[in-house]
Amino acid sequence: MNLYSSSLVTNILSQKQRNSVQFTLQLFYADTLDFQESHSLLVSTIAGFGEPIDIKINLSKSPQYLRIDPGFLFSFHKNPNFEIIRIQEIEAVEKINCNPEDNSINRHQIHIDFKNQETWMVCGYDPYFIFQNPFIGDDICIRFSSQLVLAIL
Repeated sequence: MNLYSSSLVTNILSQKQRNSVQFTLQLFYADTLDFQESHSLLVSTIAGFGEPIDIKINLSKSPQYLRIDPGFLFSFHKNPNFEIIRIQEIEAVEKINCNPEDNSINRHQIHIDFKNQETWMVCGYDPYFIFQNPFIGDDICIRFSSQLVLAIL
C-alpha cells in the first residue's frame, strides 16, 4: 500500500481532527554511536497543515555523530530539506545538505520519495537518522524546512 497516496491524504485531511500540530525537532549528539537523552536538544513549533516549517537547533563544539529526530509522530512532508550549517561568530560560513536518503549512517522510520519533480518524506513513529558531522568541534546549526502536508498524533 502506498502510504502517501492522494486518496489517503484526502481522507485524513477531510476528517479535520486538528488544524495544526506541535512539530518537534530533536538533536542527539555524541562522540560515539551511543546517544543519551542527556546529550540532546529539543525545539518545537506550531505548524498547520499545508504550511511551511522552518526550525533550527544550534549546537556549540559539535561532536563526531549527530542524530536528527524530525518529530515524534507520523508526518508527511513536501520538499523536506535538512541542512547542517557551520557558524562562525554568528554568521553561516558553510552549509551542507544532510539528506537522510544519501548521507545517513543509519535511519529509522523515514522514507524519501521523488515524484513529479518534488521530494516527499514520510516519517513513522519515532523517526530519526544518524550521520557523521562534517564540522567536528565547530559551532553548528541544524535546520529543517518543509511543507507539512499531514501529521497524526
